[in-house]
Amino acid sequence: MVLLALLALEMVLFGDRIRSDMDVLRAAGRPASGAVSNHVVTPRQVAAPAPMANGPVRAVDLRPLSRCVPGADCETRLQVWLLPQAVAREVGWTFEVTDRCTGAIQVVPGGSMVVAEGGRLVVVSVVRLPSARALALTAVTAVPARTASPALLIPSKAGC
Repeated sequence: MVLLALLALEMVLFGDRIRSDMDVLRAAGRPASGAVSNHVVTPRQVAAPAPMANGPVRAVDLRPLSRCVPGADCETRLQVWLLPQAVAREVGWTFEVTDRCTGAIQVVPGGSMVVAEGGRLVVVSVVRLPSARALALTAVTAVPARTASPALLIPSKAGC
């Protein structure tokens, strides 16, 4: 009997507060109207920094040799095909790492090599990737002409 009396007194004194607390508990986990959702934004498309063929460069290709992840080393194989010529040519390249969420671009040193007449450059490089949610890695030649590989998307399916 005393317990019922105490519960009745509590309802009279704190009824609105109890109802308010119960509403808060029932609404927990539901999005509030007008609240910002936590949906994943699709990363930006990466514009090619240069054409894939230009002048004496027929094509540029960049492939990962193992799984590349942001914040780690990425081992790649770069191939550059040159038009046939009677002389050796120097090929110089860098890497562009693009943050697909912010658009920020970081240029990473690559290298340079002399390629035999009408030959093909094949080189293995390790590129240190920054930590980010979605990256694109592109090889860009400067010599003998400015060209670029298609971008490697790291990871291939990512959100911002």
